[in-house]
Amino acid sequence: MRPLGEFAFNFINESIKCKYDVLICEISIIELKNYLGLDRKQVFDRILKALIEKDKLTVLDYSENQFKESLHFSKKYGIPKADALFAILARDNNAILLTRDYHFEIFNKIIKISKPEEL
Repeated sequence: MRPLGEFAFNFINESIKCKYDVLICEISIIELKNYLGLDRKQVFDRILKALIEKDKLTVLDYSENQFKESLHFSKKYGIPKADALFAILARDNNAILLTRDYHFEIFNKIIKISKPEEL
């Protein structure tokens, strides 16, 4: 299997070519910062800039109700709070959630889930 970075790189390239739109939230940006060891500006300049320039990136806000619902799902299903919020945001924005995390399968009745390499 190819490394995750290659799948992410290919997905971003396909998005730039107008094949996909990318929806993220602030938590995703924080995760990118932590994973890559970059600050917020570097994440935008190095990773997200091309998507922004092609108008292919939307940074989503979430409501208090969505946050509360994510806390409920997190507790009910024993999954990370951020992941529960990602599922709710995908549902509410009619988006496909890209992940390799198996615990998202509990949401397969309310959202479409794909691995990056399946797109």
